[in-house]
Amino acid sequence: MSDWQLGNSVPASVELVRNLPRGSTVVVVGCFGWVLGDAIAQNGVTVIGTDQFEPPGRPAHAKFVIGSNSKIELPDDCCDLVAAGHVLEHISNGIAFAVVLFRIVRPGGQVWIESPNEPGCQSRSSDDPEDPHFYSFWDDPQHVRPWTPGALYRLAITCQAVPLAIQRAQTSDVPVSRMVARKPETVRGAPHALCGARGRRLRRQGCLRSCLGTPMKIGGFCRDKGPSS
Repeated sequence: MSDWQLGNSVPASVELVRNLPRGSTVVVVGCFGWVLGDAIAQNGVTVIGTDQFEPPGRPAHAKFVIGSNSKIELPDDCCDLVAAGHVLEHISNGIAFAVVLFRIVRPGGQVWIESPNEPGCQSRSSDDPEDPHFYSFWDDPQHVRPWTPGALYRLAITCQAVPLAIQRAQTSDVPVSRMVARKPETVRGAPHALCGARGRRLRRQGCLRSCLGTPMKIGGFCRDKGPSS
């Protein structure tokens, strides 16, 4: 589709959930607080939370499975939406983690990601080491790296996915990058990640745009057309 354009407005995860048809399934990766519970209960959507340990307060209508780093105990193509807010920055291998997210979402389904971006690294931390507030991205010892909009874009195409929209935003006092990306209809189960020298070359060349309009063979797999408008 030659007129495809990357959007610059990403809905909040709760908005995506509210727009899902009744009977859909949402997987919330990093489900502490069960923040999507109320929205999901209102429109008849099934929610599955995943985290290293089950957090307290699980709603009666929600399910829970163990998930850690690059492993989530769910079958392939099992949900309509994956929401991963403020998880990616804790992961040492972001590509392997994203492959898992796109593995569990069905073909045509969407993955929503929000992660702190690079301006948070430039904030001055408190001079008081016992100050409980996180002023800087680096105040959290579990943070691995921030994610720019460009990094999220390349993460999606590395995982055979079509980024629908990417933007900078602010969550509370944290500057973030947000993305919603679609798993192609032609991909079943886990995508084949574009890694190594060939992947770097194709990402520099903007391989997603080069394959709009017709499928294109890249490194042993087919990438489908751009998103429908």
